This record gives sequence, C-alpha cells and structure tokens, in this order.
Amino acid sequence: MIYVMHHVARNCDPYFAALRLQRPDIKIFTSTDESYKTKGCNLFFGVEQNYLDILAAPDTDNWKIIMANDLSVEPGQFDTIDHILQFAPLAPVTFYNPTNTPYLTAWKQGHHILKTRGNWWTQCHAFPTKLIPAFLTFAEKHLIRGRLADDGMVIRFMSALGIWGYAVIPSLVQHLGFDKSILGLLPSYGKFKRMAASYTPGFDYKAVNWNHHFANPFIDWSVWLTHMK
Repeated sequence: MIYVMHHVARNCDPYFAALRLQRPDIKIFTSTDESYKTKGCNLFFGVEQNYLDILAAPDTDNWKIIMANDLSVEPGQFDTIDHILQFAPLAPVTFYNPTNTPYLTAWKQGHHILKTRGNWWTQCHAFPTKLIPAFLTFAEKHLIRGRLADDGMVIRFMSALGIWGYAVIPSLVQHLGFDKSILGLLPSYGKFKRMAASYTPGFDYKAVNWNHHFANPFIDWSVWLTHMK
C-alpha cells in the first residue's frame, strides 16, 4: 500500500490527483498538529506522530511505501518501485537521494545502491512490514520525541540495532518543496540544497541489474545515536 504524509497547512490536491492517476487507492494521512509553531524541542512531533500512525495502520502487504507531499511525480514511478523491490532485501529502501558527499560519490562511481545505517532519508521509501513491530517498540522505549522527524527516527533505529538500509541511485523523485517547509527548515542542509543532484527524469531503472547492485553497494558507514533515552 502507498501512503502520503500530509499536513493540513499545505494544499496538495493537484499532487494527490497526479498520484491517484497511477494508484487510485493511495492513502493520505493528514496531520493537524501545530506543535511545529513553537519552533522548540517539539518541532517535529507532528511529523513523527503522522509517521508512526502510518506504520501502525493495518496492512497485509510486504512493504509500506511512504511519501512526502511535495515530490515530483514521474510516469510509472510506482511500477518502477514495485520492480526494484522484487530484488531488495526486506529492509528499509529509499528512492530519494539527498545531495551530500557519499551520494554524489556513489553516483559518480556508477553505483545504483548505497547501503547505510545513518545517511538515509524518507521522502519516498519502502518500509518492510515485518520490521514495523520492532520499530514501534524501539520508538516508544528509546527515542526522545519531537526532535528527530521521520527519517531521524528510522536512522536511529537502524544505527542502534545494526540494521542496514538501502538507497536507490539515481533518485527516483525530486524534492520540489525543498524551499517551502512549513516547519521553517532552511532550503539547504549545510552547503547542499535539500534536493537530489542525481535526479534523472527518464532514467531506465528496469535496465539495471538490481541483483548485482544490491549485492555490491556503495557503503556509507555513518550512524546516528543522539536524542535517545
């Protein structure tokens, strides 16, 4: 099943319509939380709760595909995701690439998979349903809420438990709303814009030997263990 993380403060009706042309049964999870307005330690509480609600929703599929509400929509992108997941380990797999040094290096070296525990972003990803109970338990027991956002929670889960996540290169989606954050986040993360430099519309993902690339990834060794109980 495909889920979209949404907030009532943003009008995304055209985006939802474009997604539903590909998959009419997409589920929209809309947050009305306003804790982000405090700009304090609860900045990400609503984002985190929306993500937890999506993961807790009943689903019989092997994967939950979860997306932000401000991405590009490529023709056939969900068919592409389904195709790649046939070859993926049952581990978190993201289809978005941030622009930072490991991703740029992997892309320039011809890699199509980056393997990491700490440099993994949630804009468009697949979370295996078999890991959801462990993740929800971990979040309840070990994470300090309000400070991490959704990707921050996942990378701490992977870092603490030694679970590898995977990123597909080039980025299947572009973060079009990188400069329009309702949370007030800056449009750049350090020296890099919150966009995917590797985004390549029209790239033929089905021509890639995914068995080979999942078995021979570019490895990023970063981990994150801050803001934990």
